[in-house]
Amino acid sequence: MSIETQVDDHVATVVARSHTHATIWGAEGTWRLELRLEYLRTPPGWVAQRTIASTW
Repeated sequence: MSIETQVDDHVATVVARSHTHATIWGAEGTWRLELRLEYLRTPPGWVAQRTIASTW
């Protein structure tokens, strides 16, 4: 598993990659999955803007 973070002014990105054992659409196996989270800094604090799940 790996986790990368990046913060640029008012935008932060977190990318987590893993090998996950799962059954997807009936196919069982170990999948390389990535989760990307994007945040925006606002006066009250960080707010999640978008989450994207994909393979890598």
